[in-house]
Amino acid sequence: MEIGNALMAGQGIAAVPNSRSGSGWARVADLSEFVPTESERLGRDGDEVTPAVLRVVKSLLDSGHDVVMLSRRNSAPFGNVSYDREWSGRPKGLEHFLEYIRSFLLEEERERVTASTAHKYKGLEKAAVIVLDANADSYPLIHPNWFFLRLFGDSIQRIEAEERRLFYVALTRTQCSLVVLCDSPQRATPYLNDIRGEMEFSAVSWDDLNPVPLRDGARLEVRVYGPFDVREQLGKLGYRYEHSDTSRRMAVTAEGFTLDSLCLQPWARDGVRIEVYSEAGELLERRSAAN
Repeated sequence: MEIGNALMAGQGIAAVPNSRSGSGWARVADLSEFVPTESERLGRDGDEVTPAVLRVVKSLLDSGHDVVMLSRRNSAPFGNVSYDREWSGRPKGLEHFLEYIRSFLLEEERERVTASTAHKYKGLEKAAVIVLDANADSYPLIHPNWFFLRLFGDSIQRIEAEERRLFYVALTRTQCSLVVLCDSPQRATPYLNDIRGEMEFSAVSWDDLNPVPLRDGARLEVRVYGPFDVREQLGKLGYRYEHSDTSRRMAVTAEGFTLDSLCLQPWARDGVRIEVYSEAGELLERRSAAN
């Protein structure tokens, strides 16, 4: 409730939490700071929204909270979700995105995650709320031809005030935990700045949220460091270049993988170092190859 009052500061009497509301927390999740693992990149054609949302959803479920994802529109957030072949032929509405997210979760977790537009969720509550699209083109959502509404007595000020109230609704549906997703600080809804002017609003640390394994089994991440010609060979084999540490990286199926067999590859020679990480980013093995 504190975050809602911060948003509406100076615009009426502050709301009072109901008796069911205990101490909770609110975080902003900046997608521009999210770096997916190699496993999270697999088959997603540049889609970073799905693995980011999955990390947030799973962390809230693991904390014991049921989750609702709220969207300004009846569609997937940000418009760049890349569905795999099994899902690509279905309608691309918010319900479709919900089912796609559920498909990565354990069966007993799936019904604990729901989705709705903010409009439809007025008067309802959930232990944890994720606002999927806290961007400037969603809050406020103003039609480019809004001026035609002047015929019905509307004004830009009135429309913006209504959009602020709708964002207030989205923020105050939570009983315990709130995560607000935005594309980047530059594209975030201006209402977030209004909130920050009244209270502290912490950021999500993506490194603290574990990746959600793919449906077809756990993966490992292989990172290879070596001379330029080795990196060139690895690139032809599908390894991705990571400029931050000049490694080549690839996600591999965990089942049946051994570092010994990898070290028998032709490119694994003197001067090459191989590191193997879990999906959670934990270093499992490190070895200097010598053929």
